[in-house]
Amino acid sequence: MTQKYSLVFTVLIIWLSLYLSPLAEIYLAGFFSLTLGLMHGSFDIFLFKSLIANARNKQMAVLIAYYLLFVFIIFFLVYWAPVFGFWFFLLVSSYHFGEQHLHTKPLKCVPRVHYLIYGFFLFGMLVSSHLDEVAALLLPMTGYSFIELPWEVMTLTAGILLSLLWIIDYRAFQGKTLQELFYLLLFWAVFNSTDLALSFGLYFVLWHALPSVADQINQTFGSFSSKHLKLYLVKGLPFWGAALVGFTVLLWANAELQGSLFPVLLAAGVGITFPHILLIERLFKRSTN
Repeated sequence: MTQKYSLVFTVLIIWLSLYLSPLAEIYLAGFFSLTLGLMHGSFDIFLFKSLIANARNKQMAVLIAYYLLFVFIIFFLVYWAPVFGFWFFLLVSSYHFGEQHLHTKPLKCVPRVHYLIYGFFLFGMLVSSHLDEVAALLLPMTGYSFIELPWEVMTLTAGILLSLLWIIDYRAFQGKTLQELFYLLLFWAVFNSTDLALSFGLYFVLWHALPSVADQINQTFGSFSSKHLKLYLVKGLPFWGAALVGFTVLLWANAELQGSLFPVLLAAGVGITFPHILLIERLFKRSTN
């Protein structure tokens, strides 16, 4: 439903990037990520409450407390082991991106592996296109640049495995395999024509967050409509505001401490992302039951 809008805006932004400075691209990516991107994740608490709607108030409070405790446990694990945190983030995010893009297709051949390989192929294309920028980002976060890893070989391997899965499970795509190949070529063009921030922000917002918001509205309110979109925004606004304030405080503190909070930013990102992935997977399971 959202793919045609994502396609139009992707082409538009690629065209705009020809005239934007690197700094302007970063601001544009930040705007996208902090609006729709952050909104789709900050809706988690309301989504969690909707998934346990039959629980009593006391039970709900306990479950939410467990959810928040889980977030803090992941946060401290990643903070104390940032290299582990990077790989953990890469793999679970790969799975999450693949699941979001492919969950509507009736995959028969190891769908979870399919999701993981699809997402890893995307990340591989992204990293391979911006090795120096990725190294500059990861070095202060983890103490390692990861630039020495054979990213191109890993990406090519993931691409070959993905091709084999598509051949084996071709019926799941219902004649739209060429369309999926076109999308991958489009992502490759985006990653190779824009800076890292805009590359990731564009994919994350237009091809992940936007369809995720549509799915959340469909599953939470029964259908997608302008009325339900307004309800989603009203229900999610307090959570988005709190997340925005928290993120802004972290960025400000990181700047004041001259980047020493980069590991905290990584840990916070992973701590929020992993529970979000579990919630979305639960949402998808409920939709198929």
